[in-house]
Amino acid sequence: MYSHKELQKLYSLLSEREELENVSIILAYPYSVIPAQLSKPVITLSPGGIRAEKSAIGQGFYVGEKGISIEVFVPRKLGTPCVYSIIETVADTAQSLGAKSITADKIKVNGDIECFSSECTVVFFGEISFAKDGD
Repeated sequence: MYSHKELQKLYSLLSEREELENVSIILAYPYSVIPAQLSKPVITLSPGGIRAEKSAIGQGFYVGEKGISIEVFVPRKLGTPCVYSIIETVADTAQSLGAKSITADKIKVNGDIECFSSECTVVFFGEISFAKDGD
């Protein structure tokens, strides 16, 4: 998959962060079932968008942007400051991997699972491989 390496690196680094020791971090593919109600914060990671172009005439590879979609879910009892704190840690970690851009949407209330949530996108720039070997 085109963003597999970056997604795995980000997952590994986020899993090691002390600030996130009480947060569940989930790879969202294959898609996981969201629990009925959260007992602690959850981060989901999944492949995001892609924009690729041939690097040069006659070259056999592509360069461009590879995205990782991230969703942060925080139980309502922990409040919105917890969401901001987690987003800051995710951004700091993504920056250490050389992310080109990091965006976060406004915080929303999710009534189905009684939590606050925010969607984020991390974009990396570089060579893109469409190989089927897991890269």
